[in-house]
Amino acid sequence: FRNEVVPGANDNLSGCAAAVVLANRFSQNKAEDVEIVFVITGCEEAGTGGSFALARDMRKDSWSPDNTVVLAIDGLTNGKIRCFLDGELKATRISPWLRQKIDSTLAANPRYQEVEDFEIPTGGTDFMPFLAQGYSGMGIGCVDPTIGAPRHYHLPTDTPENLDLEQLALSVDFVEDLTRAISVGQGPLTPA
Repeated sequence: FRNEVVPGANDNLSGCAAAVVLANRFSQNKAEDVEIVFVITGCEEAGTGGSFALARDMRKDSWSPDNTVVLAIDGLTNGKIRCFLDGELKATRISPWLRQKIDSTLAANPRYQEVEDFEIPTGGTDFMPFLAQGYSGMGIGCVDPTIGAPRHYHLPTDTPENLDLEQLALSVDFVEDLTRAISVGQGPLTPA
């Protein structure tokens, strides 16, 4: 829009790098009866095009909404961890069974006391196309409460030098712990 390069170190290289770290962690220790798939999609800013195509194709081919949970991780630093309430026109609440998993994850680790819900004022995460297809899940990212977005969001200053690496590590740990909680004794996956 401004004809300036926005490097995207937080939005969303942080989520892409986190996916690689998480894939490594889960490859070493995961329940045998759980499949965890890591996907990096494109076109999020252009109407969530990549995740829209993935949700459509996987619903037809192999990912049943009855036993699939989608966590869209995006912008995992430069703010406080938030569980995004997607929906574009009307924010959708998080499924009660998933809310229980979030609450138990938060209670198990005092490092996650900053985690709260965040109703996205406009737009949506890469979870939104999955929500429209009937999947359970949510988006996870960071928001600076003073500005309502991650610091350096969509600016040329979204560079590696401006990442809060401690926050990024905390966010990755939270996503890992929540994913492990979800994969143990998950209840009915009914969307909100």
